[in-house]
Amino acid sequence: MIQEKLEIPAIGNQALLIRPDGSGEFPGVLFLTDIWGIRPGPLMMTEHPDVFWGLVASMYIGNIMLLVLNLPLIGLWIQILRIPYGVMFPLILVFCIVGVYGTTGSAFHLGLMLAFNLDLWGQTWFQAKLVLVFALSGYQGWLGAYGKKLANGERPLSGKAVRMINEIPGIAAALIVVLVIVRPF
Repeated sequence: MIQEKLEIPAIGNQALLIRPDGSGEFPGVLFLTDIWGIRPGPLMMTEHPDVFWGLVASMYIGNIMLLVLNLPLIGLWIQILRIPYGVMFPLILVFCIVGVYGTTGSAFHLGLMLAFNLDLWGQTWFQAKLVLVFALSGYQGWLGAYGKKLANGERPLSGKAVRMINEIPGIAAALIVVLVIVRPF
């Protein structure tokens, strides 16, 4: 009994790795049909009509629930559509960046998302912000190397130079905020 309880999550984790359509629902359905001894496919309608029609009924119930939830919210959706493009686009971009990087954790996938958004690259204010963000990233790497030198007892820069360099992130962040809000070009 205990071994069965331990094996089921392991099988579930293996099933979650199979993503032919990119969604998380498909492996769950495969996993459940495998547990119940049902082979998904075209013969499922004749071999297991109760499961098939239960699945169809659950989809209808889901659509009805979506209608019940969304019809009262039509006014809210209209208000969301009235948000100006200059506000909505950066919000959508932030949600996309958080979603892509949060799910994959890969800078490569983040780069693909940004590279294939061709409309974005035509906007010079975005390019200016992107340059500032990359400059801050490079500055962060330089600070890491400088920190290692300090840990080894080296002091290649004077105190005044370090204080001046310390102002770079604040100035760059202020410029990024101005570029987000004002969009001067």
